[in-house]
Amino acid sequence: MPEHAVALNGAGRAVVASVAWLGSLGTAALYLARHDWHGAADLLGMAFWSLPFAGLVAVTAIPLLKAPHGEFLALVGAVVLGPLLGLGYFALISELRGGWKLAFPAFVCWAFGGGAGFLISVALVFRRASGAALLLTVAMLAGVWWTYARLDEREAGTVPRRGTHVCPQPRAVA
Repeated sequence: MPEHAVALNGAGRAVVASVAWLGSLGTAALYLARHDWHGAADLLGMAFWSLPFAGLVAVTAIPLLKAPHGEFLALVGAVVLGPLLGLGYFALISELRGGWKLAFPAFVCWAFGGGAGFLISVALVFRRASGAALLLTVAMLAGVWWTYARLDEREAGTVPRRGTHVCPQPRAVA
């Protein structure tokens, strides 16, 4: 095991999980703030379902950091794998719940939370990559803002009602 991999101890994993959880909730709150807090009650469900996701991010970040590669590949892996983990988690939860109606796009929230959690893990392990990890996190947040603006344009200027972003409903088998 490379020497740098031991830097992500229990406290480090707690930090990674906290960043993933707060990042997921923060992007949901950002969307709600853009829409006069319509559907703010959905944040409680998002907070609950984001807890297992945060633990998943903390656990899955470890193999990424144990690989014998440098900071650059760890950063690239964090930017790609973190959001993919968030999208996969969204698909899993949507399937388990039989579709999920929220006032905000949960897939964007968990994609950002996963990316931010993975990036903070890289910053904790590779100290020299901390600045780059912070810049990439800010760039991802700008991407979230851009995505929300595109979603608003698609809504043609109306304030989305609760349940605007709908997960696909499972099809009945005949």
